Parts: sequence; structure tokens; C-alpha cells
Amino acid sequence: DNLVEKVCSKLCKIVRSEVWSDDVERKIQELGIEYSSNMVKMVLENVGVEPTKALIFFRWVEESGLFKHDERTYNAMAKVLGREDCIDRFWKVVDEMRSNGYDMEEETFVKVLGRFCKRKMIKDAVDLYDFSMAGANQPSEDCCVFLLRKVAVGKQLDMSLFLRVVRIFIESGNLLTNSMLGAILKSLTRVGRLGECNKVLKTMKEGGFVANGHLQSKIAFQLSS
Repeated sequence: DNLVEKVCSKLCKIVRSEVWSDDVERKIQELGIEYSSNMVKMVLENVGVEPTKALIFFRWVEESGLFKHDERTYNAMAKVLGREDCIDRFWKVVDEMRSNGYDMEEETFVKVLGRFCKRKMIKDAVDLYDFSMAGANQPSEDCCVFLLRKVAVGKQLDMSLFLRVVRIFIESGNLLTNSMLGAILKSLTRVGRLGECNKVLKTMKEGGFVANGHLQSKIAFQLSS
């Protein structure tokens, strides 16, 4: 493990300190590295502060016939590119990952989703949710609630995005619940948008959900207050 870390450190130093060139490739090859998933993942994580260089290395190591990417290395690359200034390259890599038969790991989804939401990239967050729900590692119900709440407190309440998340969730065989609606209403109340709750109720009704009598009475009381 120490040897791998030392070799990785040398490689990363070369990649980070110079503009990519034939000379950089020669220096890397002179290290005589035997690449593994762990090694490539480690390099991508260490060079990730410069995503363009990380992507160049990602492409070069496979095109040179030194390593064939697998699920771990694709996910490592996706985590590096899952940011506002690399969004087109991010989608290209994750689409390629799926076409090669690999899935997005839960850790990758959670990390990138959180980053998208933090940077107010809500449409990209919904696209990511859609992508992940179509894979083998489907996000949990909590992720759906988290995303619906983020849509609810956005700069504007985008009901088309809200409906899209609802449809993705139910079309994957899930059911909307009272607790989910309760969490969304709390978010609306927090940003002074409780008056928009009828739009939310109507959208959730399209997803087959009708609030129970107790919750309806609670909503009516809050609105009248």
C-alpha cells in the first residue's frame, strides 16, 4: 500500500506540475506502473482539483492500452466532473459508463447530487436522479424527498421539475406517502410558500396520491391561519 501511494504521488506530481504533452506521457511511462482500479482511482482523486487534467489522464491511460476502465474508475471520474464547469463532460462520461455496462455507485450519486443542489443546479440534480433511478443502484425514498424539498424552496417553484421527480419516483414502482407530503409542506412553510401547497397537492394527485383526512384538515388549518 505504501509503495502504491509513493508511485501515485510521483505520477500526480508530474500531471499537476506540467501542461500535458508527449514529454509528460514519457515521464509517466518511465515510472513503469502496473495500473489497477485502485491506482487509477487514487490518481483521479488526487488530480481531481484540476478536472481537465484528470480527464486527460483518464482517457490517456486507456487509449495507451495500459488499463481498461471499470465501474470504480468511471465512478471516480464522474465524482471529479460532477460540477458546474464540467457538466457536459460529466454527462458524456456517465452515459459512456452505462453504455459499457457499469452503474453509478450510491456514493457517487449522493456526492454529486449534494454538490448540484448546493450550487442551485436543480435541473441537473433532477437529471441525475432520473439517470440513477434507471440503473441498478436506485436512490432511496429519502433522496426523492430531499430533491422535492429542494425544488420546493428554489428561487421559483418549478412545478414541471416537481412533477418530473414525482413521475420518476412512481414509475419505478414506488408510492407517495403522507410523510413525504408533510416534509414538502414544511419546506414550503419555511420559505413562506404554503399558499402554493394546492399546486403540490394537485401534482401529487397526478402521481396517484391523495392526502388523508387528518392531513387535509391540518393543511386547511395552516392555510386559514
